[in-house]
Amino acid sequence: MKSFVRFCMLFGVFVLLSVPAQAARPEGIRVAQASGRAEAKKLKKQGDDQLRAGKRKEAEQTYQQAVKADPAWYGALEALGNFYFSSRRYDEAIAAFEKAVKIEARYHTGLYNIAFAYRKARKYDKAVEYYKRYITQQAKDPDAYYGLAASYESMGKKKEAMEGYLLYAEKETRPSERKYVVKAKEKAEQLRKELATGSKPKPVLVTKPKPVLVTKPKPVLVTKPKPVLVTKPKPVLVTKPKPVLVTKPKPATSPKVAQLLADGDAAMAAGSNAKAIKAFFDASQLEPNNAEALYKLGTVYLKTGNSKAAKFKWKKVLSIKPGHPGAMQGLARLEAKPSPTAAKVKAAPIAKPTPLEKKVPAKLSAADRKRLDKILAEADKHFKVKAFSQAIAAYTKATRMDPTNEEALFKLGVAYAMSGNYNVAIYKWQQVMELNPGNVAARRNIERAKAKLLEKGKPMPKAPAGVEAVKAQPKAQAKPKAGVTKAFDKHMAKAQQMKAQGNAKGVLDATVLALKIRSDADAFQLKGEALVILKRYSSARRAFSQAMVQDPNRAGPFYGLAEACRLAGDMDRARYYYKMYTRSKAADKTDKLVQRAERILSAK
Repeated sequence: MKSFVRFCMLFGVFVLLSVPAQAARPEGIRVAQASGRAEAKKLKKQGDDQLRAGKRKEAEQTYQQAVKADPAWYGALEALGNFYFSSRRYDEAIAAFEKAVKIEARYHTGLYNIAFAYRKARKYDKAVEYYKRYITQQAKDPDAYYGLAASYESMGKKKEAMEGYLLYAEKETRPSERKYVVKAKEKAEQLRKELATGSKPKPVLVTKPKPVLVTKPKPVLVTKPKPVLVTKPKPVLVTKPKPVLVTKPKPATSPKVAQLLADGDAAMAAGSNAKAIKAFFDASQLEPNNAEALYKLGTVYLKTGNSKAAKFKWKKVLSIKPGHPGAMQGLARLEAKPSPTAAKVKAAPIAKPTPLEKKVPAKLSAADRKRLDKILAEADKHFKVKAFSQAIAAYTKATRMDPTNEEALFKLGVAYAMSGNYNVAIYKWQQVMELNPGNVAARRNIERAKAKLLEKGKPMPKAPAGVEAVKAQPKAQAKPKAGVTKAFDKHMAKAQQMKAQGNAKGVLDATVLALKIRSDADAFQLKGEALVILKRYSSARRAFSQAMVQDPNRAGPFYGLAEACRLAGDMDRARYYYKMYTRSKAADKTDKLVQRAERILSAK
């Protein structure tokens, strides 16, 4: 019996061994791989949730488990690498990214991440190697050229760094990264100057450390076959190093500022006031104490009819450069004229808005109204990318077309405030209060701007006549609207209730009803959050923008705009809004969302 059993067992083993291996394995392997991948994805999602909740130790362990569940999936390794990078454990991040790149050849971002991690770890030679590998596969990505240039600069290779910065400035076309383009050009110019004037110590240290070289630097420079020394400095810079300091005794005006001043002059000559304002404003931002830039900016403001802004700029010129003839003459002209114009302003009865209302239909045709809407849309675009001088010019143009446009006046005030001109901002918001005494946002902004001026020790602007008298009127009219306020609060409470239940559709319906009663920043914010969940990203962006208009001193709309742009696939604009959120000093900013925004920004 035992022998028979043994025979059956041996026969069974023979049959199994005789079956081709390829016929038995693939299905089982596929099932195992599929289950491992599913488990890894589940663990990665769990790790992401733990990281959002601030549980970093648990998230690390979960990511490691995801890698073990499916070692052939680069997604788990990428998540682990990002975690190590955010923890500044750069060597471990590099190891994780390298494994991911080996597994998935199309994971080009991994090469960039490795290069960035090496740069953070100050291993610049390895950073250069991986940046070059990444550029061979993704030549259109400008970020890699900036990282490559920064690595070369840290290594002391000035020529290569200069070329890298110039390449970045040439390839970078995103409006949100304009400041980095300016920075790259400035760095390239600085490196060019250093190469032109400070390249002679290299041959002394490397080739011939004899004192003869100290007395005769020329032959060393000529015999060295370095293109930088031959093409750029030439013997003039070597033989006469002192004239560099003599020819530029005025460090106040950089080449960039000089170019902006020249561009502004050309724009004024061509009659393009908006371009002139932008050029002079940018020059004054680069050099805040440049009296010439401020004087010319005031001149253009006066030309466009903004005498208050001109007066403010010229006073600043005199505080920097007392006795400036142009500023003194301009102020004398303005101070000689204000009495009749001021009398006219005071004589205009603010309490009777009917003359202003009658102007709109008489002046604005359907075509003009379309043109006005186009100008406002253009101004909003400039404002979103922080091009405040262009936004100011566009909003000013809109207010000239329609002096009673409350929205244009309000946004013009915000643009002036964001550019640091609180006096003019207050004046614009006071004009809004004249048109609509019940505009709570304008009143709050006036108070905040005055507080800013007090912090800086600057004089308070005088309010136009009649503003304070009109201010008291809304309180008397607010009592009959108690029922309306209750209805608004009821809808908002319903929206909060729906939010707690996770019902995005309910939140949207409630906020729509609330906004029919009155415009409110909280209502717009909730509406935008609901629209993001419902995947209506363009409508969400509009809602968050309206929340920002209602209350510019909030951080929440920036984060909402970033999320809407990211989910819609516009990562360039999303990164801009994430940066705005992290830099905001608003009270509604939370550490949790700041950490999440920083993770997204660091993972680019």
